[in-house]
Amino acid sequence: MSFFSTLKDKLLPKNPDQYVSGFEKTQASFVSKIKALLINSPIVDERFYAQINDVLLKSDVGVETASYLIIALKKKASAYPFCSADELIDMLAQLMRASFNDYELTLKDGTNVFLIVGVNGAGKTTSIAKLGYYFKTQGKSVVTIAADTFRAAAVQQLQTWSDRLGIPCIYGKENADPSSVVVDGLRYAQEHNIDIVLIDTAGRLQNKVNLMEELAKINRVITKVHGTPPDFTWMVLDGSTGQHALKQAESFKDLININGILCTKLDGTAKGGMLIALSRILNVPIPFIGLGEKPEDLVPFDPDAFIYSITKELI
Repeated sequence: MSFFSTLKDKLLPKNPDQYVSGFEKTQASFVSKIKALLINSPIVDERFYAQINDVLLKSDVGVETASYLIIALKKKASAYPFCSADELIDMLAQLMRASFNDYELTLKDGTNVFLIVGVNGAGKTTSIAKLGYYFKTQGKSVVTIAADTFRAAAVQQLQTWSDRLGIPCIYGKENADPSSVVVDGLRYAQEHNIDIVLIDTAGRLQNKVNLMEELAKINRVITKVHGTPPDFTWMVLDGSTGQHALKQAESFKDLININGILCTKLDGTAKGGMLIALSRILNVPIPFIGLGEKPEDLVPFDPDAFIYSITKELI
């Protein structure tokens, strides 16, 4: 059975429609180029591989990951001397899927602390609110902490979202010490037996020294009040920036131990291929992705649904 057939069968019990609509631009770009390739270059040769590489680059998979996929594809195809172009594309989709590790979010009993980091403009504050909505729909109690105290707009935005969703938001005075706000929020969570704590932080990547010191201090106070470092440290990336988002993630990984990536704004771009590079190069799970502006549009990432959504017209 081909990979495409297996993938289709795996998704039968699921409803990938949200993925299909969310990745419509990526799918349209990727599939149109693959279909043109199959029509115009049906013979598998070096020119065919070069054109596949070009398609991957235009889908924002990136030079390093595109090269890796082409080398792996040639190796895989070498076991099948009479491999057709269609079969090669099936193998490519399988290799793309293998770039992702399966991930299941596991919460502990008691309070789970999420430290959310990322550069300004990536959709960090909005994603925190949407995470709050998701956990609330799962029956969890949630509190948000507005620790990006040097941006009044960020605090106001998180307050507005939290009020709209019926979630408590802990905040301090403008320009207050972010760590003091985190302490207040954690104590609130302890007093009210809150399941999920979502902490917004500053995103001044242009000043790495100050940002590193601030995040280090926040980590220390979390450890002191919570008893352990943050249970989850997730970075929010703007998917519409493509490979630039990967560079941002690499910069933040130099500053802090990130154990999850939230990729936003994927519905408005044809650069969905960057998810493959993110997963393969950073080796960090992607727990959630953003496929729209509504609270319910931040969804758990499903690699099978992603590969299906960008290749369904080939299946």
